[in-house]
Amino acid sequence: MNQVKTFYLETFGCQMNVHDSEKVIGTLLGQGYSQVPTPEEADLVFYNTCSIREKAEQKVFSRLQQFKKEHGKGKTFAVLGCVAQQEGEKIFEKAPHVSLVCGSASYNSLPQLLVQLEAGNRRVTGLSLDTEDTFETPFARIGILICYDRHFPEAARVLGLGGAEILFVPTATTRMTRYLWDVELRAHAIANVFYVCGVNKVGVDVGGSRRDHHGNSMILSPKGEVMAEASATEDDIALADIDLATLPSLRKLWGYYRDRRPDKYAPVVEEPSGRIDPAVARPVAAR
Repeated sequence: MNQVKTFYLETFGCQMNVHDSEKVIGTLLGQGYSQVPTPEEADLVFYNTCSIREKAEQKVFSRLQQFKKEHGKGKTFAVLGCVAQQEGEKIFEKAPHVSLVCGSASYNSLPQLLVQLEAGNRRVTGLSLDTEDTFETPFARIGILICYDRHFPEAARVLGLGGAEILFVPTATTRMTRYLWDVELRAHAIANVFYVCGVNKVGVDVGGSRRDHHGNSMILSPKGEVMAEASATEDDIALADIDLATLPSLRKLWGYYRDRRPDKYAPVVEEPSGRIDPAVARPVAAR
């Protein structure tokens, strides 16, 4: 089998996805691939997706359907980003000509996933939330949840188990989801007993989009207290002094890591069986 050596990447959605696409492009170039300007010229076609932006998911499946006939000409299709993480292997059912589904948490594994593609595997996935994205710095061990991943408590817990003392949450979220912002960040801080730095875009995108990002970047203590909060309307900086020495005593006091019950967690990773699947269940009528 000839190795895939040319690629095309199209980005749908938020500014964070644009940044992620730049990282993916750098990885592909570093692996010896050559970027081309159109999907018609490419051996490997990437679509980096966003589940936050309106109609982004519909657009990517429309693109996949558009180029379905090209699959027989040796093209390989890949779906990346939030929709990939959210839909997982269901994408193979919706678009059988897709060969790679990779969430943003697995971009570090992209070189290994490419090797599987080149070996002829046509159902390659990178969907683990175990990112190993905790980094030792001169100041603290940090973990990162990017944008959509902040909605999942298990993702934050994985980073806490990886030793994270500070969780950074870079995102580009709009006022539509403002009500979730500090509630979710406070919950991550309390449940995992670490500091949380939520970093959100503020204002309207330059270039035509009218989506208004709510800002409110903030720093939270391990008790869920808001230590500093940036502006909701203009570029700003949030600053706070933190004390990592308090973490061991707080974790001992609350025991959230000590009293975990991994033996009870199997249903978290299993597909629903004989029960209502919350992803497809009909909403209960209001009484």
